[in-house]
Amino acid sequence: MLYAGIILLLVFVVPIFVKKVFHLGSVFGIVIALSLIFSSYTRMILYVLFNSPVQAFIKIMLVLLIALFIIETYMMIIYALKKPGNDGLLIVLGCKKGSDTLNNRIKKAYAYLADHPQSLAIVSGGVDSHDNVSEAEYMKEQLVKMGIDEDRIYEETRSEDTKENIRYSLELIDKHQLAGPFILVTSGFHIYRARLIALREGMVVSSLASRTPLLLLPGYYLRELLALSAHMIFK
Repeated sequence: MLYAGIILLLVFVVPIFVKKVFHLGSVFGIVIALSLIFSSYTRMILYVLFNSPVQAFIKIMLVLLIALFIIETYMMIIYALKKPGNDGLLIVLGCKKGSDTLNNRIKKAYAYLADHPQSLAIVSGGVDSHDNVSEAEYMKEQLVKMGIDEDRIYEETRSEDTKENIRYSLELIDKHQLAGPFILVTSGFHIYRARLIALREGMVVSSLASRTPLLLLPGYYLRELLALSAHMIFK
């Protein structure tokens, strides 16, 4: 357990220092790793919980949580592997400017637009706290540098999360009378939740999954599990 915990700890700590990526998934992963490293204390805590007056409730909730995580993982994989159909309107979801994650989404969008010269794209993402350049502006700039005509790209610069990505992109679609089918471009781990949110907003979409750097995948995977669980339970 000790060695497994140390390896797992490195998996979640290294990206923080190498890629400057830290989020809820990192915290969750580090907590799991520490629980393995200090397994004697973990077993003691579990013993107390499983012998408490509410042990039945705790066991049921634990089983349900594990089952939920398994189902979510399966759906994340299935939807990440789905391919879009013919020419469609891309909606490229933003994230941190300059990050490997966003650059991979841009590359995926470029490859599709290059292969489908009649297709258009909406790049969606607002301004972060560091500068006045929106994620959408950054994505459009990169796509134009790659050779995509700027007239094929519409910018949605207000959104701060996936729900707003979808909602404000829909407003842009209505404003410019853009035609579908609609194709979400985002990271593979994010596809399933993004499609659930789109469906809730009244948009039927297909999707195009971009690659996630292997170093970052464990943390993003755990973060997405938590976000998906919150989406399903509370929304």
